[in-house]
Amino acid sequence: MTQTPLIVQTSGPLTELEAVGANYSEQHVSLLIEQQGLVHALNQDGVLVLLYTDMDQESLACEALTVAPFKPDFMVCYWGKPGDLNQAILSASTPVKGNVVAVDGRGYASIHTTEPFDAVKHHALLCEAAYGVRRLMDSDQRAFVDTLINESQLELPYAVSLAQRLGELAAMDRKLRVIDSNEGLSAEQERAQGVLAEQIKALLHGIRGVDAARFHPDPRGTTVGITFTSRNHNSLTGDWKVPHDRQTYEGLENRPFWDDLAGEDDRPAPSI
Repeated sequence: MTQTPLIVQTSGPLTELEAVGANYSEQHVSLLIEQQGLVHALNQDGVLVLLYTDMDQESLACEALTVAPFKPDFMVCYWGKPGDLNQAILSASTPVKGNVVAVDGRGYASIHTTEPFDAVKHHALLCEAAYGVRRLMDSDQRAFVDTLINESQLELPYAVSLAQRLGELAAMDRKLRVIDSNEGLSAEQERAQGVLAEQIKALLHGIRGVDAARFHPDPRGTTVGITFTSRNHNSLTGDWKVPHDRQTYEGLENRPFWDDLAGEDDRPAPSI
């Protein structure tokens, strides 16, 4: 097993990723796929991707499993006999008593060891981790995740990470619209608002059942919405409002986040 994680250079929208390079040779990557069949890695943006050989057995296929780095503050616990350990997610909501933990509803098992969750290393627990993140969300966020799954047939990790990232961007958009309604936007803030809109549209590009992103000027509530082909909605404007948690929104106070966003247009594409 290599010491340095496999990082893949990708291009294209998340729904149509193409692997164009890696921090290991093409022969090395091909050998990994030949040995494992499916290889989990990160791309240059920290997105978890799945690499495999296409149906023609010659082309390298690349599929995004998340839309952003997925790093929940969870631990992975191992139990059982050395050499034959089981593993499960250990989160703040997992019942623990001393060195034993409730595992999969089967009562308590002795913990052998624990380590921080890593999306690549613990990819077999990805759905379990995503379920844990969803469980910690508020009711509006959980409803949004479930709607993304129902409307777009997304896998749970993709839907959870999409809801999280859209929520972060929606909080920034709302904050800028509050500033705009009070004293108006600076040139940098206007540019950042445009970058936010493009990032939101890019995240939704190619997702089944999504028609468009919509942006609303009234900052008294969330200002970003999604129109679904089914016309499923939760607002008078006919779209599904993207929720964000209060902590994320309040964390933007007195932080010039627009400076980083405004500068993203000038940044070269990351390379490895």
